Amino acid sequence: FNGYSVPEHFHTPKIRVYPIDDYRAISPFVSEGIDNLSRLLSTQSPEGLNAGLPFLPFFPAAQFFTAKVEYIDFQNGAGVRYLTMYGQALAPVDNQNLFYTFQGITNDGKYYLSAILPITNSGLPDDGYSQMDDWMAFEENWETYLADTIAWLEAQAPDAFTPSLNHLDAMLGSFSINE
Repeated sequence: FNGYSVPEHFHTPKIRVYPIDDYRAISPFVSEGIDNLSRLLSTQSPEGLNAGLPFLPFFPAAQFFTAKVEYIDFQNGAGVRYLTMYGQALAPVDNQNLFYTFQGITNDGKYYLSAILPITNSGLPDDGYSQMDDWMAFEENWETYLADTIAWLEAQAPDAFTPSLNHLDAMLGSFSINE
């Protein structure tokens, strides 16, 4: 992306398309992730929405949360979009690490579409680490902090984010993946 609206972020904006048969051959974990996404898209069940959602490529970190989850169709497939953050240790949600992701599969089951797009909100700190005075208290109150932060993110309008969720959704919805 040239001129992406979030120029400085931990993540680089990327959209990847993987041939599913080749990607499955990488490892059983990849195959499991693809199967989990297929099941989620076929049922569109709300039960699994705020638990660890399918995400490829794998990161050497844990998914902290999911928020603003929506199912979105693209020209020849379907996917799920959500906001998330990954880390190797507990960390405040901030504009350096929060990102929009889209995970989708073509209708013919041949391709996996993965987008990782930095996103910000003026209500979040740019660098959450610099906002922390008492790490012990933060760790002890992690569950409450995370629940409150997810509720706050869910209450935000699509245009409160940069770029707008509506613009990113429209871009991903316009994809058509063919051989």
